[in-house]
Amino acid sequence: MTRSRPGWRPSYTARRDQRQSLPYFRATVVAGFALAGAGCSAATIDPIRTGSVIQTTVADNVDPSDWETVRRTLAELGGDAFDQAWRNPATGSSGTLTAMAPAPRGAELCRSFATTVADYRGIRRYRGEACSAAGADWRLTGVVPEDKQLL
Repeated sequence: MTRSRPGWRPSYTARRDQRQSLPYFRATVVAGFALAGAGCSAATIDPIRTGSVIQTTVADNVDPSDWETVRRTLAELGGDAFDQAWRNPATGSSGTLTAMAPAPRGAELCRSFATTVADYRGIRRYRGEACSAAGADWRLTGVVPEDKQLL
């Protein structure tokens, strides 16, 4: 019964305001998602590697002194492919190391290797690569298990 009021006219400003606020609302939602997603794309990995043994999460279960024994065994033997047993008296762990002949890779010599680690938990097989710059110590890289379970 608002028509009965004198001087009353229907107003379209409320509808116009609703129509104008919808694009602004949409733009705000899109901008919010864009800003939230922008933070997810900035994952970085530190490229600097330090130490003579680069441990992976899988190889973390092996005592670091066992990896040092493997590294020393690789360093002590000559340039040909070989099979060599190793033993760490500090932990009681032992294994067999099979290494390929070193091959130049840039300014370094690198050789692929496979080893077993026999410790108090059982026997596991690993493979990786050892590299050495001229006159520097050999360092183990990319050591990963060949099997997920104990043998």
